[in-house]
Amino acid sequence: LHDLELADFKVRVLDNHSGAGAKVRVWTRYVDHSHPEREPYGTIGVSTNIIEASWMALRDGVQYKLMLDGEAAK
Repeated sequence: LHDLELADFKVRVLDNHSGAGAKVRVWTRYVDHSHPEREPYGTIGVSTNIIEASWMALRDGVQYKLMLDGEAAK
């Protein structure tokens, strides 16, 4: 995982009219330096809680890299 770079992290409020209950979308973009032939990829998390949405996006990004590495090892 040390070669996985979080290259971009963006937060967007999806429902401005809901105040504190508004949904947010967190978008993350990753670059895998251990496999330069791989295209950068992104993940998304959506929740009314910005920390939860961030965790979803970050977790999915790491899981995706581990999945790709597992497939490449076969």
